[in-house]
Amino acid sequence: IAERKRDATARLTVETCPHYLLFDSASIAADATNDDNENHNDNVVDTRFKCFPPIRDETNRNELWQNGMETNLIDMLASDHSPCESDMRLRDSGDLQRAWGGLSGLQYQLPASWHAATELASQTQKTDEQLLSDMTRWWSTAPSELIPGLAQRKGQIEKGFQADVVWWDIDSIA
Repeated sequence: IAERKRDATARLTVETCPHYLLFDSASIAADATNDDNENHNDNVVDTRFKCFPPIRDETNRNELWQNGMETNLIDMLASDHSPCESDMRLRDSGDLQRAWGGLSGLQYQLPASWHAATELASQTQKTDEQLLSDMTRWWSTAPSELIPGLAQRKGQIEKGFQADVVWWDIDSIA
């Protein structure tokens, strides 16, 4: 659908979030890390991963990488930052219908993206430099092109551009 629409209009953009590239439904164990819950029940769903759309299976995650990110059909990564009070997650009951939807963790977006991209690199033989270039496009260059005129002052490191810079040690990200 996106390919057909993109042919018809230059204003169509496609985005995804890091959690769809990093997780798959099988990797999210049912309440497995809820050790602080005295009434732990292996049958209770871990509502911390409720988001829209839901995190899908590994096949879908691989399709996002291979037919979305690698082909540039998906233009950019975005945050699904949707924080809430922890009790709104309804972890004790596992009530997925009533639990808050959306993932918080804005501070993890960059490391999660990098981790997912390095997993991809093992399949595509990309170097760290190529991955950094991809990350720059996904998080900076492509978003700056959404608003007319913004790309002339944001989205890249050039003389005369606003210096929105992130520095991190890729080797220190677990």
